[in-house]
Amino acid sequence: MPAKAITPIPLSGMGSSGLNTQAQDSTLGPEWLTQADGMVFDLQGRIASRKGIKMVSKAIASSVKSIGGYIKSNRTREYYAGAGSAIYKIDTSSSPYPLTAQSFSGTAQTITDANWTWVNFNDELWGIQAGHKVINYDGTNWYDRDDIPVSVVTANVNGATSSATALVVDGNSGTIEAGMYVTGTGISGTVTVASLSDQNNLVLSSAQSLSNDVALTFTSTYDVPAGVTTFDPSCGLGDFGRMWYGGITEAPGVVYYSDNLIGEKLTGGAAGSLDLKTVWGNDEVVGLAAIMDKLVIFGKQNIAIYSGASNPASMALEEVIKGTGLAGKDNIAYVGTDILFLSYEGLMSLGRLQQTDGKAPIQDLSITVRNDLVTILSSATVSNIKTAYYPEDGLVVIFMPDEGKCYVFDVKIQAQTPRVTSWAFTTAPLCGLGTIDGKLFIGLPTGVAEYTGYFDVAITDATSTYASSSPCVAAGGTWASSVCWLPTNSNYSYTFQTSWLDLNSPTFAKIIKSGLFAITGGRGSTSTVSVYKDFELGSPYTKTISLVSGVTISLYTGGGDGAALAAGTRSLYDTAKYGAAAGPKDYKVSLGRTGKVIKLKMNTTVEGHYSSLTAATLLTKQGKIR
Repeated sequence: MPAKAITPIPLSGMGSSGLNTQAQDSTLGPEWLTQADGMVFDLQGRIASRKGIKMVSKAIASSVKSIGGYIKSNRTREYYAGAGSAIYKIDTSSSPYPLTAQSFSGTAQTITDANWTWVNFNDELWGIQAGHKVINYDGTNWYDRDDIPVSVVTANVNGATSSATALVVDGNSGTIEAGMYVTGTGISGTVTVASLSDQNNLVLSSAQSLSNDVALTFTSTYDVPAGVTTFDPSCGLGDFGRMWYGGITEAPGVVYYSDNLIGEKLTGGAAGSLDLKTVWGNDEVVGLAAIMDKLVIFGKQNIAIYSGASNPASMALEEVIKGTGLAGKDNIAYVGTDILFLSYEGLMSLGRLQQTDGKAPIQDLSITVRNDLVTILSSATVSNIKTAYYPEDGLVVIFMPDEGKCYVFDVKIQAQTPRVTSWAFTTAPLCGLGTIDGKLFIGLPTGVAEYTGYFDVAITDATSTYASSSPCVAAGGTWASSVCWLPTNSNYSYTFQTSWLDLNSPTFAKIIKSGLFAITGGRGSTSTVSVYKDFELGSPYTKTISLVSGVTISLYTGGGDGAALAAGTRSLYDTAKYGAAAGPKDYKVSLGRTGKVIKLKMNTTVEGHYSSLTAATLLTKQGKIR
């Protein structure tokens, strides 16, 4: 009897739809993965390694929990990070980036956490965080909202005082009013003008001892809304010509909005408030967003949508979506013309509002991992969960540091649901910010990183080992301000696992002789292939292969000295405008397993170089009917 022929079975489209942990894996098609850790889909849709989390700042002692981009009046950008009790400027002009603590003008509050939501409005940067006063940066000074000066008057002390509240001044530069804050040499504590009989005779709120002719400054600020003692919103939005705030401790179900173009002015003018108690009962405001001319107010269990938000006095309630809300204020992402938000049931889309009637159901984008997310969110500290959109690679990244992982949604292509992967970490990143120049800043427990390269990189102070510039630089560090900042590269890996595959022959056993795997890149790495059979997960057949660069095909690359060609590259031009990239190389792996259904798992190390799976083919013989 002639031997049965070996039949190649291409695994076309294997894993192309991403992670699916929602369905039983024996019912899934080959396009799904049951594990997709540390991986992404590259621009060609291939399974590939994520980039590295490369620390780019000097180390600090506090965790970076928020990063904001400040759009200046000249449309250039600066970046700021919240860490511990301080705000830091990320100075990208030198490397590693210095993190410079910012100082506040006025009587600054005590900051106790760093979960700031950053909002650009009217050429200023605003920071909002639960349990804190709103903070503001005007491009020159940082203030608490309560300390932003409305008017400033100067005057001189006319006659020394000794532990007195009565004060005589002259040389006024403007009009002094009751309630103004008083600062200057000799002023002790927080002092205001309690009353005044005229512009020269004042009564201070507390006794002061002042020298004659000392210059004093009198500053007025805007009041908090009527009925509010401490204005400490948990979320904010800068849109429709004003600032919007929600979730204050004293009135969690009320949205407050500022006067036109004056984000700190919450009384008088066109400022006002919107109480949602009659709209959604006792829910509370968690987040705010804008789409078209609509204000979207997220509660924990409801979403209220108001149309005509450019004129709050006449805006109207358009719809209340009950039963779903926002899981954490920092989990709203603008993607194109859509708003994505993390609910307690997963990642949702509000793109329905772009439709003609706006009444289509909210789309669940995480249906393939729904149970995983619901389980995490049911007990999570949602203030620690942050969502960022990275336009360069078309990724929506949900940072879940308490779980030691991120969920990543690939929205590069128009599809009913995005492709999902996950990234696991020993020390998880905390937050992220995608920038228009193609960066993804990432907050770490010790500083700021970027999503780049193919090492995970930490930077530490190694001055105790390398105490001067020469040994520091020789060790690969950077000597700056008498400190040796030393980077340490760490390898990582990416792993994917298929569903159970019957290879289009459900009734026959398959004798898997070998596999052909076309892998691009990965120089110096290893890839371990595991094969499971017939729903048995305990004892796979495992084979490890070493990856080497294949022939490099590039339009523009270096090599004028022949070095590139000697290394196996091919170049059209001698000039290195674009770096060489390794083409795919075939690896034949003996597998030797027999089963009716099989599951493949590949774990590939990342050691400084990109790699991706270009194609996979199994060489099989047909076995018996089983």
